Amino acid sequence: MNEKILKQDVPLQGYTFKIATKYNLKKDGSKHFSGPCPRCGGVNRFYIGEKNGSLLFKCNQGCEFKDLVQIMRDDGVYPELPNPDAAPQRPTVLNDKTFRHELPGQLYHEMKGVQLHGARIEGKAVVVSMRYADGQHAGEQSIWPNSNKKFTRGMKTKGAHAVLGGDVEGVTYLCEGWATAASATEATGRPAVFCGSAKNLPIVAAALQEKYHDAEFVVAADNDKAGIDAAEATGLPWTVPSQVGHDWNDAHQAAGLERVAAEIQGNVVQPSAKPKQCQGTMKLLTAKQLSSLEMPDLSYIIQDILPDVGLTLSAGPPKVGKTWLNWWIAKQAVQAGKRVLFISTEDNNRRMRDRLQKTFHEPPDDLICLAVMSQEAVLPTGPSALTYMQKLVNEFQPDVLVIDTISGILTPSASNKNYDITVSEYGALRKFSHKNALALIGTTHTRKKSEVSSAPVETILGSQGIGATAETLLVMEKLEGQKNCRLHVTGKDVPQDDFFLRWTGNGFDLEANTEEAELGPFQKDCLEQIRRKPRITQLGLIHDLGKDQAQVSRAVNRLIEKDLIIKIKEGYTAI
Repeated sequence: MNEKILKQDVPLQGYTFKIATKYNLKKDGSKHFSGPCPRCGGVNRFYIGEKNGSLLFKCNQGCEFKDLVQIMRDDGVYPELPNPDAAPQRPTVLNDKTFRHELPGQLYHEMKGVQLHGARIEGKAVVVSMRYADGQHAGEQSIWPNSNKKFTRGMKTKGAHAVLGGDVEGVTYLCEGWATAASATEATGRPAVFCGSAKNLPIVAAALQEKYHDAEFVVAADNDKAGIDAAEATGLPWTVPSQVGHDWNDAHQAAGLERVAAEIQGNVVQPSAKPKQCQGTMKLLTAKQLSSLEMPDLSYIIQDILPDVGLTLSAGPPKVGKTWLNWWIAKQAVQAGKRVLFISTEDNNRRMRDRLQKTFHEPPDDLICLAVMSQEAVLPTGPSALTYMQKLVNEFQPDVLVIDTISGILTPSASNKNYDITVSEYGALRKFSHKNALALIGTTHTRKKSEVSSAPVETILGSQGIGATAETLLVMEKLEGQKNCRLHVTGKDVPQDDFFLRWTGNGFDLEANTEEAELGPFQKDCLEQIRRKPRITQLGLIHDLGKDQAQVSRAVNRLIEKDLIIKIKEGYTAI
């Protein structure tokens, strides 16, 4: 089964599968089948497909519609018509309204051939009650005979699910659709979980695994790309029907429950095994072997500042602009084609929206924002925070995860000077970033000015374990009397360097040459003149720039202090 086939095949609804399976029709397009006519034979005369929820079929050799209906009715693959002779003798579309009129009393579960499993009937709809992993009622999904599905207005569907066939215990199947879950539990006698969609399946899987530690979850996925991708994202064993495009209810209707039981239990794919660390004898290398190893070049999201994988901490004093630095990082990542998840633990939606609008001209598709202060739920902390973050990463697949501030997901003890606790929690964040192959940026604070040492890394507030555990450190220093900042960068995989952050009024712009960027306008003019005229004297600068001796002398001395120019016998020259 190759990927190209998976991309092209999508699940079909209604009677199409029944007919195609019965007459061995082959796939002909995304929602169409063709093959021998059940009446006149041939090779590729008979056509059947679905369009906008309607069933279309015909024979290109001109077989009459009523004859085709009679044959399919006799074979049990077509709904009974009150008067087949009255049907038009040309290619005809039967829509869902026609089906409901012709088959009064046939509801969705009857069409699918399954029991209700706790669902109730309201009018013509099958209503399924759904809940979250903590037991709270989430809302309901109503399913109509035409397969239309509607959730309760305002319902939060993420994590919502329904359990069919008993309580979650032992082998439990996770399914996208309700009818699929019904077929799975009827075929196996085991509980099955209705997750609502392929997108929601990994979220439900993570939540139930956390709650039911002794259960053996298996994903009973649809045999299409979305279903298989969702199954693999859970990290659990998974199984799909043998027929491409089928879900387990399609398999149930086509071949019966015994066949479903055999396939769902016999075709289980185990998740890719992750290599265990330090298992058995560790491999030692000679210096010669180590030196000859070919290693991939380091990759950066922002060159020499932000590696593409690992834990980065950005730190600075209050009101220096740490959040604006994170928005600048998010902008650089998006412009580099990366997907960013930005979590603000201290902002509400209004403040986050204002920063977003000032940072980007147009809101990017690859930026997902979570303003915790505007949420009804409290953001979990400690180990529970990592579980929650994993759900978000599974759902949105970011390349960059920004957490502003990092203390919002740590236990209170991890923010103090307890070295062991700090190393444990920050170490877990570092492992999390590597496990998910993403850059994780967390914001923290620096000490008061009176406590600051000469080394920027030592200004980070809290235990020394923070600096020891993080792989990259970005320390902001506000320049005296300015909104501009100096950015000190150090880490395991980045060169130690300083950059200049220029305040624009709508955030920061970064300049690589910090010493030059911090110059005033006249100092920059003086430097530019010296570069144009090497060996220019102070008198020459006074003449060319039209300033007095005191102004020129102060500017020249400043340039010498910053090692941008040197004094030579003939005058001044730039370095």
